[in-house]
Amino acid sequence: MLRKLLTTVGITALLVSLPQIASAEKPSWAGKPSWAEKGKPSDEQMREYKYNKKMEKEERKFQREKDKEERKYKKERMKEEKKYQKQMQKEERKLNKQRDKELKKQNKERMKEQREYKRGYDD
Repeated sequence: MLRKLLTTVGITALLVSLPQIASAEKPSWAGKPSWAEKGKPSDEQMREYKYNKKMEKEERKFQREKDKEERKYKKERMKEEKKYQKQMQKEERKLNKQRDKELKKQNKERMKEQREYKRGYDD
């Protein structure tokens, strides 16, 4: 019951505000030329409008190319960084392996010394 009431109130509010939304004026940045409400433009206005549109198009094209180059450069840097990290991990594993070998060897020698000491003590 409450759900139906809330739905009805919501739909009613939407229907009441719909004409206001539909009649809203477009903002100034909507892309309309400056002469849209004044009738036919003069030749100078048309040339300026076309020139501005052409410049905007070239600017967007330049920006796309710039973004593409940035992405390419970023991708290459990530690749290099990943390769470097992989190499560092490999070297670290190698060093850890050597260190473990040395520790094992030292442990073995200590154990041998302890056994010899124990034998000398037991005798």
